[in-house]
Amino acid sequence: MENYPPNEQQSSQLSGLSFLFSQMIRDMKFVGMFSIIYGAITSLSIIGALMGVPLIFVGVRMRDAADYFQAYQMTKDRTALINAFDAQAKLRGRCSCLRNSRTLFRSGDVLRGFPPAYR
Repeated sequence: MENYPPNEQQSSQLSGLSFLFSQMIRDMKFVGMFSIIYGAITSLSIIGALMGVPLIFVGVRMRDAADYFQAYQMTKDRTALINAFDAQAKLRGRCSCLRNSRTLFRSGDVLRGFPPAYR
């Protein structure tokens, strides 16, 4: 099978995909920075530190994943892409734990000792 140069339609699809990839990287960096700032502000209180410190770590990992994606976009190195997906997979687990603990603390029942169904 021979490699043919991309035609006009394929070229426009590749440039559109590259634009979406760049947009995703920019959004990931923004969300990561927002998480770091929000985590720092939340950590100012003692109870808030329980939620703020993990948010800071999630923000740093999000920015790391964006850096890996950016490295892949520039070099097309498969290792960078694998590292990016690995960083995102770790983020997914941490975010779900963070979401579950936030739900418990938001209800305030953990601090009182009993869930509302048992009162």
